[in-house]
Amino acid sequence: MHTRKGSDNFDFFEYLHKRRERISSITDADGVRENHFPQMTLKGFSNMMSRLFNWLEEWLAIEEFKKQRYQEEVMLVKAYNRRGLYKLANSHAKILEKNISGDSQLDLENQKALSNLYHTQFYSDNPVKYQDITLYKKLIESYTNSIFERLKMYQVGMINWGNLKKIDFTAEIEFIKNTVPHCSQSETIHVFNKLINLIENQEVNCIKNIVETLKCKKIKINSELHTLLILYCVQYSIKGWMSEKIKDKNLIGEIYIYALNNKVFESDGKIPKVRFGNIISTLSLIKGYGWTNKLIDNYIKLVDCINYEDTLKLSKAQNCFQNERYDEIIHLINNIQGENIAQKNQISLLHIIGLFKSKKIDYEILNNKIHNYKRYLKRAKKTLTIKSYNSYFNSVSLIDQMSQAKFNNKEVDVGKYQDLIFRSWFNKEIKKHGK
Repeated sequence: MHTRKGSDNFDFFEYLHKRRERISSITDADGVRENHFPQMTLKGFSNMMSRLFNWLEEWLAIEEFKKQRYQEEVMLVKAYNRRGLYKLANSHAKILEKNISGDSQLDLENQKALSNLYHTQFYSDNPVKYQDITLYKKLIESYTNSIFERLKMYQVGMINWGNLKKIDFTAEIEFIKNTVPHCSQSETIHVFNKLINLIENQEVNCIKNIVETLKCKKIKINSELHTLLILYCVQYSIKGWMSEKIKDKNLIGEIYIYALNNKVFESDGKIPKVRFGNIISTLSLIKGYGWTNKLIDNYIKLVDCINYEDTLKLSKAQNCFQNERYDEIIHLINNIQGENIAQKNQISLLHIIGLFKSKKIDYEILNNKIHNYKRYLKRAKKTLTIKSYNSYFNSVSLIDQMSQAKFNNKEVDVGKYQDLIFRSWFNKEIKKHGK
C-alpha cells in the first residue's frame, strides 16, 4: 500500500511529524530529498509533497465537517435516499427530527439542520413526501426561521461593526427590520434583541440580562450563539467600564471567568499568548493586583506556550506593571528569556521600565540595559514588522530620554512618536513628573 510503514509517503510524513515544532523553518525541499530520499527524482519528490498536502487538506475538510452539529446525520439520510434505501432514510430522519425538535436549548444550528433534513427528504425520490403532507410546510417554516435568525445575527453584527469601523449599514439594517416579522419572533431572535439593546445602550442592566440568560443554560454550550453572546458581553462590559456606564467590577470579573471556563478565548484548544496578555492587562486595571494574580495561577495552563513557568512570570510582571509594583517586575523576569521575539521584546521593555521606576534605581545598570536592548532591536530588525520595531525602539528611546531628563532638564515629547508601546503610561509619567 502507498501509506504502509516503510513506504515513501509514510517515511516523509514521519519526517515532518518529528519536526512539527519547527516545520516552518524547513525551506530547502531539495536538501531534504537529497539527505533523506535520495532514491527519488525531483519530480517524484515534488509529487509526493503535493500528494501529502492534498491528503492533509482532505482530512482537514472532513474533520471540520464532522464538527458541525447534525451534518453527518443529514448526509446519512441523503446517502440512503440516493441509494433507494428509503426505510433506513425515514428511520434516521425521524430520530434526527425528534432530537432537534426536543432540544430546549437555543442554537442557531437547530432550524438550519431541520430545513436541510426536510429538504433532503422532499427533494428526493423518497415517497415520504406523499405520505406526510406537512413535510413541505415544515421545510418552509424551518427554512424561514433559520433565515430570520441569521438575519438578526447579522443585524447585531452590522450595528457593532458599523460603530467600530464607521460604516453606514442603515439601509441593510432597515431591510432586516422590515423582513423579520415581529409577530413570529423566536426565543433566539429575542436573545439577539437583547444584544442590540446592549450595544445601543451599554447599560449594566442590559449586560446583566444577557449574563442571566447564559447562566440559566438556555443557550447550548459551545454553540455559535453561546460564543457570540459571551464575546459581546466581554466587549461591551469593557466599553461600559471605560464610559463609566458600567461600574460593577465584580460583574466584569464574572464575565471573564465565565468566558475562560467556557473556552471562548481559546484557539485550537489553547489561549494564544498575546490574547492572554491582553486579558491580564485589562483585568489588572479593573480588578486589581491580587484578584488578577489568582486568575493567572488558575488559568496559565490554558495558554499556548512551551514554558509555563516563564509565561506565568511574564503574566505576573504585566500585572505588576499595571499596578505600579515596579520592583517586583525586576524580580519576576530577571532570568527569563522568552519563547519568541515578541515575548523577548515584552520582557526587555518591562525589565527596563522596572529598572527605571525602581525605588533603588541604578542608572549604570539601567543605561547598560537600554544600550544592549537597542543593539538587540537593530540586529532583530529584519525579523520584525516596521510598526513593531518602531514601537519598541521608540519606547526604549523615550525611557532613555526620561532618564536623562532627570539630569539635563530637557523636555520629553511623547507626541512626536507615532508608534509606541504603553503610550498612556508614558503620558501619565511625563505629566506626573513635569518632563
